[in-house]
Amino acid sequence: MNEIKNIFNTIKIIKEKYEIANEFKPQFNIFSILRNESDEVNLHSKFIYELLGSIPHYSDKFLDSFLTTIECDNFLKDEETIKIKREYKNIDLFIANEDQAIIIENKIWADDGDKQLENYYNKIKKECKYKDIFVYYLTLDGKAPSKQSQGKLESHLIKCISYENHISKWIKKCVKESVVAPNLRETLIQYLEVIDKLSGKDKNMDEVTKYICQSNDNLELAKIISNGFINAQKNIQLKFWKSLEKNLKSSDMNPLYLKEWSYTEKKVHDFYDKKKNNTYYGLIYEVIELRDGYSISLYVEVCWRVYWGFGLLKDKKRVKSCNDLKFENFRKEVENILKNMNKGVPDTNNDWWMATTYPTPKINFREFSENIQNFCDDGYLHTITKKIAREIVKAKDILRKSNEVKNMLI
Repeated sequence: MNEIKNIFNTIKIIKEKYEIANEFKPQFNIFSILRNESDEVNLHSKFIYELLGSIPHYSDKFLDSFLTTIECDNFLKDEETIKIKREYKNIDLFIANEDQAIIIENKIWADDGDKQLENYYNKIKKECKYKDIFVYYLTLDGKAPSKQSQGKLESHLIKCISYENHISKWIKKCVKESVVAPNLRETLIQYLEVIDKLSGKDKNMDEVTKYICQSNDNLELAKIISNGFINAQKNIQLKFWKSLEKNLKSSDMNPLYLKEWSYTEKKVHDFYDKKKNNTYYGLIYEVIELRDGYSISLYVEVCWRVYWGFGLLKDKKRVKSCNDLKFENFRKEVENILKNMNKGVPDTNNDWWMATTYPTPKINFREFSENIQNFCDDGYLHTITKKIAREIVKAKDILRKSNEVKNMLI
């Protein structure tokens, strides 16, 4: 135990040293100022798109190094026929020549769409002019897409790439290429800082790594601490679900236990296993019975972040009927209720959901930010889950009284 305390104390000293140094460093980053750093559409996809296709004298070189970095060696680059598009058929980034196409789906914290990769692949395949279609799934750490997003698309057709590895390496190559263009070079360096921050790379990490590698004992202790941290993450998330369930139960809301959707200890543990990458589980409630065996469900779910909203059950089973035109007015009613509560409602046309929103404060169990770390305090955790439960119950009660629901009651 004393050895573990010593390694913690040393790492704490290193951390404090860099924190003091950062206080005197100019904290200016144009990306952080103008955009949300995790905005994959309006920041990351847009910036990568500009680098690949819009910078005179440089974009050709940047595209070459990009294709090399993501190991798309079979893609034939012909400057005369190459096309680079953003949001083409809703695809984040699309690169094509006359015979080949590259689909890049960009995910930072956003949730996977239903059959998203399968649908994109099929859309491009239907154009009948590409003999090769390469599908890339870009995330912070190179995780695999969910089964929900992959759909029936075979795994060998999807290549996982990451900001932490591939994009970071590529931007470093671009920095070297732009050495005689100081404005471009500085912009790339600032973008690299954003990637490092999102990927969890600290400036003090090299010094910590060197310290850990000084001896076999340090390395063994670091391994123990690393495993302990992962187990702590699992424990904290499980505590969150139990606390939220308890607070909702105090408002006479009792969850349905549906095997596919309800949280379990195993699902929480698999959430942190990159190979299993388990997501889309949580708490589900039947809140209002409707005609024809339907009922309104309230669901709290985790993908990267925790979110909640309303959907439908049919004969006590969760169903994909929310896009049915007969529920269109109901969908609008749910969206308006959440917006009137000053809750953000992401733009969506998801057949699993009428509408979703994020709790206050936002909770991201992948990022494991300071907000999540505070869940170690049982009192703080109870306060937050009680607040979330109040938001949920308020929305549910307003929905019960709405005219649209009254028209659909049994």
